Amino acid sequence: MRAAGGDGIEGRILALLRDEMAMEVPSAETDLVDAGLLDSLSLAELLMRVEVSLGVRVQLAELSLAELRTVAGLARIVCAAAGEGGAS
Repeated sequence: MRAAGGDGIEGRILALLRDEMAMEVPSAETDLVDAGLLDSLSLAELLMRVEVSLGVRVQLAELSLAELRTVAGLARIVCAAAGEGGAS
């Protein structure tokens, strides 16, 4: 899994946000919480959708809120989960 690029994990997460959650995110580095795009409920929904769409299982106990604030951070989490056998 590639962490960056339009067809990589970041691109897939950005497309998921746009197409399934109706959120336009300016860039993979945008702080989604500070921008008012995510709250705790929508963050949980995003994690669920990412797991289903990308076929990975993210361990909640290992998550860092700082990493979840950006698409780039979430892409790193997904790549780490996939590398640890988290891909289905």
